[in-house]
Amino acid sequence: MTKLPKPKPKRSDLRRREPRAALAEESVPPEGMPRFGTEIRTLRKQRGMTLAELAKACGLSVSFLSQVERDASNLSVAALYKIGKALGVNLTWFFHAGDGDLMGERHYVVRADRRRQLRYGTGMLDQLLVPHLNGALALFVIEFPPGAFSGDAKIAPNSEHAGLVLEGEFELMLNGKRFLLKAGDSFGFPGSLQHRYGNPGRRKTVVVWTHTPPTY
Repeated sequence: MTKLPKPKPKRSDLRRREPRAALAEESVPPEGMPRFGTEIRTLRKQRGMTLAELAKACGLSVSFLSQVERDASNLSVAALYKIGKALGVNLTWFFHAGDGDLMGERHYVVRADRRRQLRYGTGMLDQLLVPHLNGALALFVIEFPPGAFSGDAKIAPNSEHAGLVLEGEFELMLNGKRFLLKAGDSFGFPGSLQHRYGNPGRRKTVVVWTHTPPTY
């Protein structure tokens, strides 16, 4: 008895079998689109996220994100948008070169109106004051709305932190000890101390903050 050949699956059936994440990953990127692997990896670590956590937050696979961070895979604008949203930044964080940078200024200088920003769920806003997070230290100006704190006390071994209060009240807790600082006061502490900080007042607090290394 002659066996009949199996019918080929319809294209619509194949599309239904493909996971949505895979479709997003395989989107064709614009020609000449720059690589963002280092930027994404550095920002992810700054956020304290694992690859798995980032993958869950943006709906892309861990293997794909790993390739992106190693600049081993192309990245569409749609996928970059999802990653940025999961990390709390918009596309301008990545596309910060701008026009007219003929002297390579962006590698050394940050203009006041072109600071890259990190916004947290508590309302805190970090503005990056150095061109990137790939060096030995990070420098931010941080805005704390009234009542905003960093969350649970944490430890960051092998790191150093220092800052200057520019505006408002700033509460710093180190190993259970509470310190209340006002505009003009400054601080410094090793990350090995359990620390928590925030704004206990009714007005906005602004702090210039530096720490090394820039990721932990």
